[in-house]
Amino acid sequence: MSALKFYGCYLSWLGASEPVPLQSLFDFPFTNRDIYEEDKVVNRLFYLVPDLSGTVPRCFFFFEENVFSKDKVGDLLLQTSAFHTFES
Repeated sequence: MSALKFYGCYLSWLGASEPVPLQSLFDFPFTNRDIYEEDKVVNRLFYLVPDLSGTVPRCFFFFEENVFSKDKVGDLLLQTSAFHTFES
C-alpha cells in the first residue's frame, strides 16, 4: 500500500479528531521483528498511534514490511517496502 493510501486509511479511522502529520506517524514504534530469515529477510516494524481525543483512548495499529535480499557476505539489500493496516 502506498504512503498516501495508507495515510487515507488513518484519516478515515480517525474521523473528526485532529490528525497526526504523515511523517509523525512513525514517532510511535511498538516493536521490530524479523519474520523470516534465510536467503532473504522479511522485517516488520509495528506502530501504535494513539488517539486521546475521546473519552476512551484508542490506537491506530499498522506495520511497515521490508523485504531484503542477502548477498554472499550477508549484507542486506532492500527489495520492497510496504505499509499494512488491520482493517476489518
